[in-house]
Amino acid sequence: MSISSALVVLTHLISFLGFTTLCLTGHVHFLTIIAFYITLVVSYINDRYKKKMYFNQSISTMLAVSLFLYVILSVLYLEEEIFEGILKFLIFTQMIKHLGYKGMRDIIQIFILSFFQFLAGAIITIGIAYGFAFIIYIAVALMGLIVYNLRKESLEAQIDNDKNVINKSFLFSTIALTLGVFVISTLLFLGLPRLKPGFFSSEFIRPQVLKTGFSNQVKLGRVGEIKRDHSAVMRVSILNNDKNKIRNTLYWRGIALDHFDGVTWSVDSEIYGDYERNFRRDEYGIVNVKDSVKDIIAQEIITEPIDSEMLFAIDSPVSYSDVGRNIYGVNDSYFLPFKAKHRMKYRAYSVINSFSDQEMRNADDSYSYYIEKRYLQLLEVSEEIRTLAQEITRNNTNSYDKAKSIEGYLLEEMNYTLTLESGTKEFPLD
Repeated sequence: MSISSALVVLTHLISFLGFTTLCLTGHVHFLTIIAFYITLVVSYINDRYKKKMYFNQSISTMLAVSLFLYVILSVLYLEEEIFEGILKFLIFTQMIKHLGYKGMRDIIQIFILSFFQFLAGAIITIGIAYGFAFIIYIAVALMGLIVYNLRKESLEAQIDNDKNVINKSFLFSTIALTLGVFVISTLLFLGLPRLKPGFFSSEFIRPQVLKTGFSNQVKLGRVGEIKRDHSAVMRVSILNNDKNKIRNTLYWRGIALDHFDGVTWSVDSEIYGDYERNFRRDEYGIVNVKDSVKDIIAQEIITEPIDSEMLFAIDSPVSYSDVGRNIYGVNDSYFLPFKAKHRMKYRAYSVINSFSDQEMRNADDSYSYYIEKRYLQLLEVSEEIRTLAQEITRNNTNSYDKAKSIEGYLLEEMNYTLTLESGTKEFPLD
């Protein structure tokens, strides 16, 4: 096979692999998939058989500018996620490139677009099959880059398009080189320790700094380093995004702490007769933790390895899927039977409880003994705090307005800090 023919084949094969691996994540609409593959076929026929059915440069430029403006407007005014906008830009820009005349610069741009598609797929997928796709993609991409450079050098040297360069020996040597690179990379990845740059800062040697993850215990006045770490620990997509159902402020449920000893919140549900329950998957692959209700908000959640068994969801979860055969629950918190040591992807289905201010004011303040004992615990506080609370709420007549007044006071009068120093008083609220 000649160098030019091999470059045509490998260019389209790289595009095919990059886009197909992205499709494996389920984030590409089926109409987009069909349009891309049709474009790829038309482009291959044009390049391989010299049909010259191309967009001219003016049309290609106009389409690219229009696409860019559409993506920007979709993100700014149609509330499309930035990541989804980037995916659209990568896919449709590559389609425009394939439908235009392809010089050497255009070919390398197609390689780059394909690589970013593959990279995007690697970010949002957790399937082991993607590892095999990675090996295949790297092998083909390496061959493509070698052939690209051979073609570029032959054009610069103005020599004939040698038909004997791309043969079995070339293919076998390229595959062997790819496998060697993969094996060495894997050994380096597994063998070298991986520390974040922050561990080499002065904070690493400060013994009073508390290192935490997602704990089942929170001590007042202590904040773990995770609060100052900007690394993403999870990604969430709302699958049925209805503005009429979703309020501006959403509360994220992980673990619900139910016992307070004056300093530390923890989980101690058995004190209140709430024992751990086991929920099993039904025939549809759904683990239901509450009775089915209407207006459910579906979420797709991807978590990084956070060494926690907790399952997360918006507001009040009613069911989960893709979490295995069974999960456990206590105090409206739900968790796996093991700690996740790898990236996970699952779906949660929640109900958003929303009440107006007037409904909250009219709510009955006569709580049951169970509610008071479990959720309204208040240990002995100092006279100073008691007097301050009475002063803040002196003009309020119901519990809701009292709580809002105290919240407002804390927001206006108190500064929030992630590095609270030890105070002179033993009780944190003082």
